Amino acid sequence: MRRTLAALTTGALLLAGSAFAGPGLPELSDKQVETYRELSSKASQLLQSGNPSRASNLYERALRIHDGNEGTWYNAACAYALQNRTGEALDALEHARLAGWSDADWPQKDGDLESIRDTLGFEAWVARTSQAGGGEPWPNVDATLLADDAETIEERGDEWQGELSRLRGVLGSSESSEANRWIAAWTASSWDRIAARADDRDERAEASFEALAAVAGSDATRLSPSAAGEVVRRAENWLVENGDAEGAGLARLRLAEANFAQRRASSDETEKEMAQELFEQDLLLLAATIPPGEALEGALVRLIGFHSDDLDKAELLYARLLDASEDADATREKMRSGYSTRAVTYKIEGLPAFEMTTTDGVRMTATELPGRVTLLDFWATWCGPCRAELPNLKKAYEQYHDQGFDIVGISLDKESDKDQSAFLAWCEENGMPWPQVYDGQYWQSRMAKEFGVRAIPFALLVDDEGRVLAADDDLRGEKLAETIGEALSPGAPAVGGQ
Repeated sequence: MRRTLAALTTGALLLAGSAFAGPGLPELSDKQVETYRELSSKASQLLQSGNPSRASNLYERALRIHDGNEGTWYNAACAYALQNRTGEALDALEHARLAGWSDADWPQKDGDLESIRDTLGFEAWVARTSQAGGGEPWPNVDATLLADDAETIEERGDEWQGELSRLRGVLGSSESSEANRWIAAWTASSWDRIAARADDRDERAEASFEALAAVAGSDATRLSPSAAGEVVRRAENWLVENGDAEGAGLARLRLAEANFAQRRASSDETEKEMAQELFEQDLLLLAATIPPGEALEGALVRLIGFHSDDLDKAELLYARLLDASEDADATREKMRSGYSTRAVTYKIEGLPAFEMTTTDGVRMTATELPGRVTLLDFWATWCGPCRAELPNLKKAYEQYHDQGFDIVGISLDKESDKDQSAFLAWCEENGMPWPQVYDGQYWQSRMAKEFGVRAIPFALLVDDEGRVLAADDDLRGEKLAETIGEALSPGAPAVGGQ
């Protein structure tokens, strides 16, 4: 049944044609879409490879074709900031916000924006972005405009799926943006119509849940207040009608996530401060009352993230997660590669078995590393946040190297951009005396794949027995030297990992 329903909703979403081509949707030809995508893709490659000047030129050309993608504006802001073009960077960030950018947290950590972070303009932008999205209404879709002929919809499903992909490619990905709220609203309304026609209770429950999922998106905690409110309404209604159905756990999880999103965006400071504590209580209740499955795993993953600084509690939650998983090894891999879960996972699980060889031919394993404590630093010369961390690395190396601290850089550089000799020359020019591991394979780097690294910079602090002492955020900025100092202090206990 699920495949048939999926085909139905894809068609119903876009068969309404002119009605869907409403607020926020650009009138672009196929050629314009192709050119836009090529320009923005090439610009992003240039930005990653350390050429912000050329990248900004291409972003500008792309934005002349279509100026409604928040991601393109944000990337342009990064390119300007890396060139110290402060006014243009702030202007691009504001365009990103107006186009739908709603994440105020990541830009405050993004190394590409470091040059503008202390400006009053950036602080004002963060304040506006944190408060954004509270007033926009959830789109009211007229269900009578949706198609009636289910067979026609199913036959043309692939065609409409392609059109939807084309639109998403130029509209951006923010779930709070106007265009994507309309896409979610049309999708949900299509499922509502299918649910209304279903005679079977289970089919009706499934279609209604798909409507809820369309609004919730991939992460309901990041929704705008209006979208979160729509998720709350749908989840509560679904649970009243289908509280004993198979998807009840996921519906309760989406409800908890959306309630958190609403509280976090509240104008009531007390409610905002209580948002995470109440969310954690909701998740603990879920973990205690729902059976194994996707919902339980989702609740446990979020709880593990909340307790990354309390390793005893995190280990108990992690053990329960593995017990609840159908494939424990797949869950371990997913946790190691997750941006918000990788640090605590490595503290619990320890290092994978590995063997690597540095550019000067030295073989290393987890228990054969150069320092009493060693920083395994996954990075690349094209990575702006990695370059921003370099002064902290050099300072810590100079301060603690004589006491037994060392660094091993693990490069994700691409050979076509920098071969090994060019890479090593860059390291020497930038005062990096520690050993490097380089294979020129970019994201397909063997070490990156073995460690599940999908975002950089990423670092692990390891002792001479191969135990993970610290990871990720504890090894950034000023905390890096502080964490290393604690690890080298007499009698310092090893933390996490076996």
